[in-house]
Amino acid sequence: MARKVGWAEPKLVITQPRIQMVDGFHYFYVEERHIKENEAGACLRRLVPKLEAAFLNGFGKAPLPPLLVMFIDEGFQKGTYVYHVQAGYSVRSGTQPLGEALVRIVPPTLVASMLVWGARRSVVHTYGPLVEFMKSNGYKDIVGWREWYLYNESGRSSNNISWIQHEVEEVS
Repeated sequence: MARKVGWAEPKLVITQPRIQMVDGFHYFYVEERHIKENEAGACLRRLVPKLEAAFLNGFGKAPLPPLLVMFIDEGFQKGTYVYHVQAGYSVRSGTQPLGEALVRIVPPTLVASMLVWGARRSVVHTYGPLVEFMKSNGYKDIVGWREWYLYNESGRSSNNISWIQHEVEEVS
């Protein structure tokens, strides 16, 4: 009797964390400041359409690059974390600001990172293991974190791929 062969269909896959140096890049982005942790989703729903409109205005019908969202720590205020949120794309050198979209150089940096396959809300499952990995290996988070949305079918698709990065430095 022949065995049936099939593919696993996990809802969530998280890779092992690692410490790595990542290249710098030019970042075309829109931003909002003083965003409370529980307001991040609403903030992104405002930022992404502005970003896409600015990109299409400047780059025509070019395909949108993978979205990068940076959550830059502003501190802990009144019982919640507050962030400077930037949503943008890695672009070629020489790209100019356009409308609300700014451009800056993001320097090469050391990061602790993980890949996650799953619904967009699955990204939160990386935070605990990644922070624990950093601490147990003598690193600390220095700025906040980055979420690269490398592949996105829909918010609930288990096929989405995100790359989570925390900028780190060694604990002295």
